[in-house]
Amino acid sequence: MEFFIKRFMSPDWQIPENIEFLSPEEMRTRLLEAHEFSTRVNILSDLSLKIDEARSREEIIRVIREDIKRLIDGECALVNLLSHSKSHYVISTLSPLMDAIELNHRNFSVDVGMPGWAIQNNAAIVVDIDSAPAFHPALEGKLKDLGIRSLMIVPVQTHEQILGALFFGSSKPNAFLDPDLWLAQLLSLQIGIALRHTGLLERAQKRVAQIGLVNEVAGKLTSTLDIDELLTSASEAIQKNFQYFDVTIFLINRDENDLVLTAHCGSYIDFLPHGYRQKIGQGIVGWVAEHSQYVLANDVSLDSRYLAYQYHNTNSELALPIMIGNEVVGVLNVEDTKLYAFDETDVVVLRTLCDQIGSAIRNAKLFDQIKKSNQRLVELDRLKTDFVGIVSHDFRTPL
Repeated sequence: MEFFIKRFMSPDWQIPENIEFLSPEEMRTRLLEAHEFSTRVNILSDLSLKIDEARSREEIIRVIREDIKRLIDGECALVNLLSHSKSHYVISTLSPLMDAIELNHRNFSVDVGMPGWAIQNNAAIVVDIDSAPAFHPALEGKLKDLGIRSLMIVPVQTHEQILGALFFGSSKPNAFLDPDLWLAQLLSLQIGIALRHTGLLERAQKRVAQIGLVNEVAGKLTSTLDIDELLTSASEAIQKNFQYFDVTIFLINRDENDLVLTAHCGSYIDFLPHGYRQKIGQGIVGWVAEHSQYVLANDVSLDSRYLAYQYHNTNSELALPIMIGNEVVGVLNVEDTKLYAFDETDVVVLRTLCDQIGSAIRNAKLFDQIKKSNQRLVELDRLKTDFVGIVSHDFRTPL
């Protein structure tokens, strides 16, 4: 410090020519900008803590939605996360304007749109919407119609992999500056790390729940020999353990060549009543019954076998045959509103349950056959007793 004081007080000291002097107004503007940036950094810090405490993907998105407007100014905010197959990204809207144009839960190929561009190039970009290198009519086109002029997109990633992209839009020209980009990149890194951690946690919790489900259903299936009751118990256990949107169990009626809805638990229960019938070969369920093979459709809009109902908002469907020996006797059908809701571990677990259900149905049918045989034997014994009584009476009573 003493060195600098002596230096500045020296008669030889001169102000360097490259020093920029600010007017009071410019100084005030710079200080306000610094204060604003400091405030936004604090907002990001608080938001990061909330994201870190989230325990699911849905909770992370909800937390971001609550505070994103305070961090990045603009009418448009989206988080676009890659599907399991990494061929598509799924949009979650973070602002009311985006809700209004029904982009929530829409999915796009990674080959289209600016989120896809950021994902494929692993690069952030600030650009005018008319100059966007991957303009797509169904995404950027809709935003342009709403008056959006400036875009900022940053990849969401961990240190190892890209998980998606954050997308911001503003009606102002040149709306996004370097501080916006820095904050968006820091936020995207925090989101990426949190998504990875919650993904690991959710998968671990799901595996534990699957093991518990197998044991629970096995216990329920052995506690009753009534087919309707055991199938209802199985559908309820599957739906409640995994929070699937809808679970149905169909049994085959060979006489009518169709499937009969025998058990149902979930959100479509008011639309598909008990006893609803569907032809074998029709829809995904009918195809499974006809071919004795499971179908995993993580985007039903891409599967021509899917039967779309007006009241349905299904995006993923998993249907598996219920077998007794080599014969298909029914179909377990699970549906969800999320894209890519199922994976191969779901197939393994539900196959195990289908085997258990098939065995339970066989046991119930055998019990029913034995019960009917016993009833028939009792009836025959009664008829024999009546016949013997009549004959004995005839012998004792001569003409």
